[in-house]
Amino acid sequence: MDFFDQISSRITTEFNVLKVTPFSYLIFINELKIHFVKIENYNSINYHREFEKLQKMHGHFITIFEDVYNRNPEKLIKRLQYHLGNSNRIHGRETVLMKITRPEATKFLENNHGNIPLKTKYSFGLLDKNKTIVAIACFGQVIKMRNGAKSSELIRFCNLSGSRVVGGLTKLINKFQNLHQLDELMTY
Repeated sequence: MDFFDQISSRITTEFNVLKVTPFSYLIFINELKIHFVKIENYNSINYHREFEKLQKMHGHFITIFEDVYNRNPEKLIKRLQYHLGNSNRIHGRETVLMKITRPEATKFLENNHGNIPLKTKYSFGLLDKNKTIVAIACFGQVIKMRNGAKSSELIRFCNLSGSRVVGGLTKLINKFQNLHQLDELMTY
């Protein structure tokens, strides 16, 4: 099933499509804007030129490349549903925080995050009452800055696909900061 069929059957039948280039489309669903880029006829120079024009004209949008969609369509459709507010709501206070292994973090990210897993030093997860991981945060090495401050960075945060853990990120960051007595934590 192609991307447009999935939107129509899984998200909404009410959406508008604007063809931007011979290989890309801008899809409007309520307030959500999706830039879908097909691989056939793809041209990187045209893509970058049109991307900048689209940003100026339409502001924030989500870009989805066809090959990424084809690798895991279910994950991307659930992500779009999440952005439209159609997600399973889990309260962070109802979860249990625990340190998780690198293989557990990698597997969770591969199944639920839009980007590839990166190498991290520390990973923590939130488990629901069924002992299922519903959110994770992965942090880099704790370093001592020239000014003496202890610093680290949040490298990845991810909810279970189709879910939103309300207060989960705060819970994970607070645990990490308290555990390492950080003065600074970089997030993106």
